[in-house]
Amino acid sequence: MLILMTALFASGDAEDAKPYPQKNIQFIVPFPIGGSTGTPAQILINYLNDEFQTVEVVLNQITGAGGSVGARHVLNEKNDGYTFLIAVPGFSVQRVLAGLDFTFRDFEQVAAYGSAEQILVVRGDSEYKDFNDLIEAAKKNPGKLNVGAPVGTSLQMATLAMEEEMGVDFNIVDIGGVSVKPPELLSGRVEAYIDSTAKTIPYIESGDFRAIGIWGNERSDFLPDVPALNEFGFDMVLEEVQGIWAPKGTPEEVLKAVESALKNVTGNQEFIEKFEGDTYTKVSFKDRASYIAFLEEYEKTCEEAAEKMM
Repeated sequence: MLILMTALFASGDAEDAKPYPQKNIQFIVPFPIGGSTGTPAQILINYLNDEFQTVEVVLNQITGAGGSVGARHVLNEKNDGYTFLIAVPGFSVQRVLAGLDFTFRDFEQVAAYGSAEQILVVRGDSEYKDFNDLIEAAKKNPGKLNVGAPVGTSLQMATLAMEEEMGVDFNIVDIGGVSVKPPELLSGRVEAYIDSTAKTIPYIESGDFRAIGIWGNERSDFLPDVPALNEFGFDMVLEEVQGIWAPKGTPEEVLKAVESALKNVTGNQEFIEKFEGDTYTKVSFKDRASYIAFLEEYEKTCEEAAEKMM
């Protein structure tokens, strides 16, 4: 266990400094608990409680508007070190595609702990056996092949980028909210979509879905037989990293304490096996500096991609 009581708040005179934490710490997840962000967060919080044994670490859900309602709640919270956000980089996509009025720069970043790979799937009985089949069909039938993507999300960004890079024109169908809905694909309303390993692998294993590509530059350990999309010439990568943000101005000592706790947890083999085994999400620790650099690059990639699509 990491001893965190050395992190002090300077509240005036030195003798008034108090060890952190003094009360329960709350993490806000802005997406449904049970989803590809909420479930990993639940596991993380359980293990963070082992690090902060003098208080309770709790996870609360505040959802809506693609996660921006919960994010804005944390943005407006006191910067006293007792409220944090379970964050994803997709807020940069919302800013580019939907005019979101805040960015990661309006928060303090702590660290990142996980990375959710994204999978391009079709129905298990689809005529499209691989990515090339899908692209060839789209080229032969411009604007006719229905591909699902929630508007204003990284999944929409990926689909638009795929059109641009592969020289095709999909009929992009808004399948709603931040969660792609399997019934849309199972019913045939859409013929393909991109979603996380957490949401697609159960359907792939049952035979209802077929994975035809990993959105990235390498194959997934969870689906080693499925090609990465860059093997077909689609090179855009937007890694869906899960991390922790805090209100702007949160004390540096607190940020370091929570970062250290996250580093401890993500190095725990029991946690790694639980996290990856239950969620199909990779444990991937990035310290504060590396995480900020990643977010800056992600935002730049989103802006460049959006300019090409306009």
